[in-house]
This record gives sequence, structure tokens and C-alpha cells, in this order.
Amino acid sequence: MKLLILCLITSAMAYANPESCALQESGIVYEVNHDFDITNGGMTYGYRPTLFYPKNTSEVQQIVQLARKFQRKVRAIGSLHSLNPCGICKDYVVSLERMNRILEIQDEQVTVEAGIIIHDLCKNLEEYGFTLEVLGSIAEQTISGAISTGTRGQVPYAGSLGSQVIGLEIVDGNGIVHNLERDSEELLCSVTSLGMMGIITKMTLQCKPLFLMAEVIRRMDMQEVIDNLDSMLTYDKLVLYWNIDAEEVKVVTGHRVNCDFPLIGNANFKTLGVYPHMHTMEDFPDTLQRIGKSWEINTLLSWSKEKSDRRITVMKQEGTGIFQSDYSIPTEQFPEAVDQVRKFFRENRHRLHLAKDRMVVEIRPVKCDKVWLSPSYGRDAISLCFHDFERPLEWTPDDASEFIEWETLIKQHFDVRPHLGKCHFFSDEELHKAFPKWSEFKERRTKADPYDIFLTDYLRDMLELED
Repeated sequence: MKLLILCLITSAMAYANPESCALQESGIVYEVNHDFDITNGGMTYGYRPTLFYPKNTSEVQQIVQLARKFQRKVRAIGSLHSLNPCGICKDYVVSLERMNRILEIQDEQVTVEAGIIIHDLCKNLEEYGFTLEVLGSIAEQTISGAISTGTRGQVPYAGSLGSQVIGLEIVDGNGIVHNLERDSEELLCSVTSLGMMGIITKMTLQCKPLFLMAEVIRRMDMQEVIDNLDSMLTYDKLVLYWNIDAEEVKVVTGHRVNCDFPLIGNANFKTLGVYPHMHTMEDFPDTLQRIGKSWEINTLLSWSKEKSDRRITVMKQEGTGIFQSDYSIPTEQFPEAVDQVRKFFRENRHRLHLAKDRMVVEIRPVKCDKVWLSPSYGRDAISLCFHDFERPLEWTPDDASEFIEWETLIKQHFDVRPHLGKCHFFSDEELHKAFPKWSEFKERRTKADPYDIFLTDYLRDMLELED
């Protein structure tokens, strides 16, 4: 009798709530009102959305169709590393962690499901003698999240990570699956789009044969960097950390080498179990804090050793948020940009929140690529990345006045583009000026998502769309 009453109550509740009934009938694993506060880039948002765990593309289609039917917003989340709220959603959130398989490796190409973690992808690729040519500085992101937010690597002669994508499967706002081909306008528009073109479910990436790299870390002054920049851009790896206050630059360069590994007994070399072009705060804990006074370290990196598992499913820093803005300028404007950065920070250091030993700018050259919303679209560029780790957990302009002030200055002097996966305050008009394909992207986005189910409040504000 009690069971019958319970069934009747459950049926009545489902009847009273068609959305709840539809969710149950879908058969997709999901959680509702679970104890999950979305935290993105160290900033916590008090949303507890419906969290889905699809296991295939068909279930992703069903979720999109449900969102459209019940007028809900829906976003796919990766590892929540973005430094802005682009992945934050109050309604439906899609985790692709069950879609994490390598589907095919053939002819130096790998096809994977969108939820695979970069660390796991590299670990599996090495068994076949391959690797990815371009990676960011961390390996805990999903591959789809990294390309969607415009991640760029540390390889001066290569474009963004999205430029390595040669095939894409994506579900649009109507729940329709599209298979996009290499170098097609549809792929170049969708691959780096902050999820506004749809939910990526599979992709094919170009691979490279495994290689070893000798990494050299040394100290230089900024003028020396400027004088030698052309030759430095020929390196296989290049990333700079500029201590503005002390005029010191931590220069990390890499050179591919042909030799058998390991080189036992050579005191000048140290073995690190990391993957190509990756170094971590664990390996170099002072990277963003201060720059060593006098040292030169030679490191031979092996791609064949597994790094300890350091995945981050939810980034959370109690009491602080992370602000990071990243601006890309044409390579030829770099010397002038150095002067402007130096002048701004020195004239305003007395009122900046940044402590003396954290006044560090991360600098990376990136080759031109064809990805529409890549900061290096159509031009060789150098990115200037600014960090501040001591911020409240709310991402608001009031708490970012110094970033806005610097952003305004750099926009006045240079042909600058923001890294859309990080903090920026560009208006729609400014984005139109910065990205040559911005207007065309917006047109395609409207067709791909006519009901705006992929647009969160943050994205609507960025596009300056009315409710």
C-alpha cells in the first residue's frame, strides 16, 4: 500500500512538472539540486544547475532538445579553468567526462571524444609514438575546453591549439549534429567560439612523431630580449616571464634534439616526466612569483614518463579569486608595448594591488593561424599575460579597475585582441574592430543557435544583445 501511494505521489509530481518527467524519461544520467557550486578560474558562483553526464552524441542531442523545449540555457563544461564566467550556467550543465575515449589513431591524426583530458590524451598517444605539437602550460583541461577558449601554446612557429584541429563534430542549438571538415569556414568559425556555436562531441587533431627537447632556462634583461627577438623566434619553444620592476626576464627556450634517452651521468641534465611544451608550477614554483638572480639550467625533457595525476575537476581557492588578462599584439609592436607596460606599472605601482615580486608579465609568441576568434588570426602575434591572484571571489568591473585601466591604455596604442577565455572588458564594437571575422561569426552563431540556448548572461553582455 505504501509503495502504491509513493508511486502515485511520484507520478503526480512528474505530471505537475513536465520538465522533471522529461528528464526522467530521457534515460540520461543527471543530478538535480546537488551540492555543487560552480567554480571557474578560482571564482565561485552560487548556482546549482541540473548537471548531465551524457555518454554519447545522441544523448547530447537530447539534452539540447530538452533545453530548447523548456527554454533553458545549456553549457558544456570542461575542467573549469577559464578565467572568466563563459562556462557558468544556471540551468543545464553538460559534463563530458564519460565521453573521453580515443576513437582512432591513423596517419599522424587522432580522433577523440571531446571530454578527454589533455594529460590522458598525451599519455595514450605516446604508446603509438605520437604527440601534439601545440599545448598550453597545463594538462588538466579537457581538449574541447582548451580549443574552445583559444588556448595557445609555447611554440613560436605554430598557431593556437585550435589550429591543430582538422575535423569537428558539434551539436548545434537545434540538436542537429554537424561534421565539419578541415579548413572549412564552418570549422574555423566553431572550433574556438566559447561554446556559442554548439557542444563539441568529437574532434580530429593533427599529431607529430614523439621527440625530445632540450630546455634552457636563463635570465636576460628586456633590452637583450628585444635585440635578439628575431633569432629567439626560431626556437622550438619560447616563453618569457618579465619582472617589470627589476627589468629581469626569465627566458625558457626549447630545442629539439636527436639522441637516445636517458643521458645517465650527465650532471647538466635533469629528467622531468612531463609532456611536450608543458611545464608546471610544481616544476618551477617561482614562475609567476619572482625571477632567479643568477642561474642557467639545462633540462632534457622526456615525453615517455607519466606525470603524477593532478587533474582538477573543480578549481577552488578559498577566499581569493584569480584575475588573468591576456592581450595579443602584432609582433612588430612588441618593443613599443614593452615601453608602455613599463611606464604604466612604474608610474602607478604605489596604488596597484600587485606586490613587487608579482609584477610579472608572461610573454608568448604565436604564429598566425586561420581560426576566426584566435588572437593570432591572420597575423604573427605576441601575447602579454597579466596575473593577479589576490582578488575577491566576485568577477566584477569594480574589482578589476586596474585591469580595465591597463586594457584601455593598450587598446589606445596597439592593434590588440583579447584572449576570450580570460578576463577582458572589450565591448562588442571593440571586438568587431579587433577580430576581422567578428561580424560573420555573429551571423553564423545566430543561425547555429536561433533560440540562444548557449548564451549565458556573461556572453549576452559580451555580444551586447538585448534580453
